[in-house]
Amino acid sequence: MSFGAGHPAFAATETVYPAEDSYIQGGSRSTETAEFPALVVAARSLDGFGSVRKSYLLFDSFTKGEDLREATLELVLSSIVANDGDPRGPIELLLYGVPGGEWSETTITWDSAPFHDRNSISDEETKGLELLARITVDTQSAVEDDVVKTNDPRLAEFLRKHPDRVTFLLTCVAGKKQPGLMFFDSDGTARLERRPRLVLQTK
Repeated sequence: MSFGAGHPAFAATETVYPAEDSYIQGGSRSTETAEFPALVVAARSLDGFGSVRKSYLLFDSFTKGEDLREATLELVLSSIVANDGDPRGPIELLLYGVPGGEWSETTITWDSAPFHDRNSISDEETKGLELLARITVDTQSAVEDDVVKTNDPRLAEFLRKHPDRVTFLLTCVAGKKQPGLMFFDSDGTARLERRPRLVLQTK
């Protein structure tokens, strides 16, 4: 059966995995990716830079342009980073985006990471970063293999404007001694369904 002009096209869904993904740690020159493959996000800002961790994801070769209708970023929780007695409650993740990116998951560090002020915990004023989503995770109820995701319209709009290569930076807002979050990265699991991914729906 064929359809003539004027009939709407079927929507299509594509899943895209990162070309590079890693995390950086304040006060450290190494992410220790080889020994500890994961995406870690933690603030603990009152404890100093050493407790701060931010995650980076680089997506490449997924040109969609104006045909992109919706985009969803999905991360799979591997564990909660917490000490005994740490308060458990909602943690707000901040997802930033920036077009382009030339970095490697095996060499990225706190000092060398792009689109990042190594002397600042906050990314709100970093030039070029665009806030794409706020994601709330309740650390009291969260468990391994929970899928943490966002389809904030700002994410799709950002990808429509920058359809080739983008870097995402994931940070969080948390007070002293609050837990951080650990997600599976591309090298940390053999199971495809645990890897970070962008789910793209086209018109």
